[in-house]
Amino acid sequence: MAVRPFCSECLKLFPELIENEAFCLDIISEKVISKELDNFFEDIDWKMDLDELINVSKLISHITDFRSPFTAAHSQGLAAVAPALAEKYNYSKRECKEIKAAAYLHDIGKLMVPTEILNKKGKPTKKEWNILRSHTYYTYQALSTSPKLDKIRNMAAYHHEKLDGTGYPFQLDKKDLNLSERIMAVADIFTAITEDRPYRKGMKKNKVEKILTEMSLSNKIDKDIVATLLENYNEINQLRIEKQKNASDYYQDFREKINEKRLFYLLKETSNELYK
Repeated sequence: MAVRPFCSECLKLFPELIENEAFCLDIISEKVISKELDNFFEDIDWKMDLDELINVSKLISHITDFRSPFTAAHSQGLAAVAPALAEKYNYSKRECKEIKAAAYLHDIGKLMVPTEILNKKGKPTKKEWNILRSHTYYTYQALSTSPKLDKIRNMAAYHHEKLDGTGYPFQLDKKDLNLSERIMAVADIFTAITEDRPYRKGMKKNKVEKILTEMSLSNKIDKDIVATLLENYNEINQLRIEKQKNASDYYQDFREKINEKRLFYLLKETSNELYK
């Protein structure tokens, strides 16, 4: 049987393509995406206004974040930081609402990450880290079900892209990333390193400044946005603290109610067994 030869040009391009996470995930993920996420927003009434979309997005962020105590208030913090930064660039009220919705939705792809990986306290293995990194790809896919979401989708899904092209999953660079997408990237890093996690306290101002400045100088994130954030550090950080405290209180109340219901059903089952 004759062997059909590969296209030589395609073969030359393959080593470059295989380095792109999105390309690899496209190959292996079609069935998973169509089953789990493709129709996530199919039933949404697209006549809803931005305020309604924000309410839906906030609910989704709770579903996403509450899967792990490590990130139970993360999206809420980002939804405070990103619009606050956008305001410093004279964004309109509508644009600030769009970036807020994107902040609530940015980690929706983590619904595809097993909870045992999300909740692992130690350093993830290489395989686990690759699974974690894939969440931005799934965020992009989940928000690709309607062209009306394209702007919000890109702001949400590109939060781990870097100006020098070393981010993920699409390896975009500065020519591909607009101001809103750059704001989201800086805001996500700021939120992640300043917030408390069960395994560590949030970083202090001097350390945060050092990390963000070093990342901007190495062309990872936008230095102008970093400068704007640092100039307004106390104001923006206070917004994050208040927003995340409310979210943490809500999460703890939610957990207590769930545990009460579990206890109720456990006692009910035990009682039923006793009186059989």
